[in-house]
Amino acid sequence: MQKKESTSNFPRVLVLIPAFNSGPSLTRAIQSLQEDGCAHDILVVDDGSAEPQAPYVPTSSPTQVIRLHENCGIAAALNAGLRYAAHQGYEFVARLDADDVSLPGRLQSQVERLDANDDVVVVGTWTQFVDERGRQRYVQRGKDDDKWLKRAMHFLSPFSHPSLMFRTRVAMEVGGYPNRYTNLAEDYDFLWRLAARGKFSMLERPLVRCTVTQSGLSISRRRAQLRARRNLQWEHIDATLPAWLGLITTVALQLVPVPLLTAAKGLTTSLRSHRGVASSASTSPSGGAVDSVE
Repeated sequence: MQKKESTSNFPRVLVLIPAFNSGPSLTRAIQSLQEDGCAHDILVVDDGSAEPQAPYVPTSSPTQVIRLHENCGIAAALNAGLRYAAHQGYEFVARLDADDVSLPGRLQSQVERLDANDDVVVVGTWTQFVDERGRQRYVQRGKDDDKWLKRAMHFLSPFSHPSLMFRTRVAMEVGGYPNRYTNLAEDYDFLWRLAARGKFSMLERPLVRCTVTQSGLSISRRRAQLRARRNLQWEHIDATLPAWLGLITTVALQLVPVPLLTAAKGLTTSLRSHRGVASSASTSPSGGAVDSVE
């Protein structure tokens, strides 16, 4: 693939979308980006889907597709996208999953935040979570405060991963997405690496819509995900109270039977939807909800 020439008209943003048997939802994700005023290109990394995902890409969108020969896992797919972004000279990478939607103005707002703050390496947004019928379940919120966001990292990621935009150069310098916890906690692991390189920032309004499904990764493989989270929390433990509380919380969750956790999650989500209470939940790469601490 020929490298693009760097010009004033060349988009600075590459939207990176991994896809695995995504089908029509990929079309909706790409179409949602058409309402953003920020110039951007899109890269879909087809992670060895049973059928090629390229036919689901709207012909009117500025999208390239890379197809992996086999299903390598999301970390490998994302790293293939990062290498493409670095080679092509994109300054920023924005993440989006194939079953999620980017809301108008998201990319432009994130670029403005990064341009105004050279020390910020990652910008996330609040995220609206909906069920498979499009009904709002809750809104994930967070503070636009680096110290608050870094403290929250000791519990789990304070961002929904599909809401992120980060600097390509820094992502490559930290080695991209680690593959030791692929399909479990590669996003959380990646954010810990970025946390050591600069500040975090949060746009305090919902600019991404994620779908919560009952078949999400965090439900079907919950124990493995909790184990990966615990390992990362121990790796980054320090003398602060949030660090130890986060680790203790995860260990406690590991001792609770999965059916009970699932039932509690459903009850909590129902209460949030009726009361309009903000959640500080995060998502797995596939869009499933993950417990966190309020």
